[in-house]
Amino acid sequence: MKVNSDIQKHILQCVEACELQLYGTEYIPGSPQHKIRIYIDTPNSSIGADDCQRVGQYLRDYASVHCPFLLQSLIEVSSPGLDRILFTLAHCKDNIGKKVRCKLKIPVEERKNFTGVLQDVTDQTLSLALDQNHCEILWDNVERIRIIYQPESKT
Repeated sequence: MKVNSDIQKHILQCVEACELQLYGTEYIPGSPQHKIRIYIDTPNSSIGADDCQRVGQYLRDYASVHCPFLLQSLIEVSSPGLDRILFTLAHCKDNIGKKVRCKLKIPVEERKNFTGVLQDVTDQTLSLALDQNHCEILWDNVERIRIIYQPESKT
């Protein structure tokens, strides 16, 4: 689920104060506590545990003064990882040619789950090459899309 835009602004401010980039956020409802997962990145994609700890601590300190309601959720800070979620069309454009797993909100061709190579991204459409077929998916219909990490072969 998406994080509320007001909360997103607070998170962005905290991540930028730590001189890092906000890659994406997700809200995961749960019992007894909800979870907000925050993905941070750098231009060279070298996020470490110290970066995650620093952002988490800064966010908790900031929230205790400016938005205490944020502390009602469990906060996780992580790197996007090699099998990263693609939160935006820009993320998709940056990963053309990679294999992805896509879950849809509404079925297309009687399916909600697709795995294929991301071939093209337009203003509102993703183009996936499947085993024998090709599929066009509207961005608004994407519930979640994630890279399937494939190590580069050594030749």
